[in-house]
Amino acid sequence: MITVGRLAERFGLSRTTLLYYERIGLLRSTTRSGSGYRLYGDDTVARLRLICTYKGAGLTLAEIRELLETPEGPNRGILQRRIVELDREIARVRMQQRALVGLLKGMGDDDAVGSIDRDTWVQVLRSVGMSQEDMDRWHAEFERNAPQGHHSFLRWLGVPEEEALAIRAVVSRPPARGSRRKRKKR
Repeated sequence: MITVGRLAERFGLSRTTLLYYERIGLLRSTTRSGSGYRLYGDDTVARLRLICTYKGAGLTLAEIRELLETPEGPNRGILQRRIVELDREIARVRMQQRALVGLLKGMGDDDAVGSIDRDTWVQVLRSVGMSQEDMDRWHAEFERNAPQGHHSFLRWLGVPEEEALAIRAVVSRPPARGSRRKRKKR
């Protein structure tokens, strides 16, 4: 058994946050000590670990509640929606980055151009946990939703024209049944 203060410390949260989670029903103390302190068991620690994982992925407390209350396992729809939101957010941030690079270039700062290349981009995606399959899916969605934007993005990363066209052709084809697409890393 662990006290609310120790549990908060273990997860880098405030005591107030844990009490709020308890008040809204995300957590429940297992029991109380003889002097009235909340005590939490291993199940609650595991549940809080999951809450923190979901929170770290950007899910709302309402979405987290729904995921935790689904006895047959995580609701894939919630997680898939979050992936789509992140794709949009990434595209929005990339546009902001391009605008800033353009502004710097306009101010005579040519070092800003090409500051992000394909290898750096792939490294960033891998560092946030994206597999090659995730990146392929990201490219396919980008191509499906904004083909010209996808092409411009690939060129902005320094991908040669011919290779950009080849990447776009591969990701726009539906995969053969029962097979996985194999492509060069982007």
